[in-house]
Amino acid sequence: MGIEEFVLTRERKLGELKGIEKKNLDFVQNLLTKTDFDNAKIAELAGVKVTFVQKERLKLRLPLEITFSKNIFKKSGV
Repeated sequence: MGIEEFVLTRERKLGELKGIEKKNLDFVQNLLTKTDFDNAKIAELAGVKVTFVQKERLKLRLPLEITFSKNIFKKSGV
């Protein structure tokens, strides 16, 4: 493989990765704006990390997701 072929192959792969990243970004942004799914569900559907979804939520200036611990709603034995 010559240098030209190597560089072209490398650039093609980088372009494909950028395309995939853009597709994931668009999908996450659509889910954030058009559904009421939580960050974890969106991350699962899009195949990305929850932190990525959280950052996109902030960039879009959407309300932060508020999670509550289920334990605070349990009746105490008092």
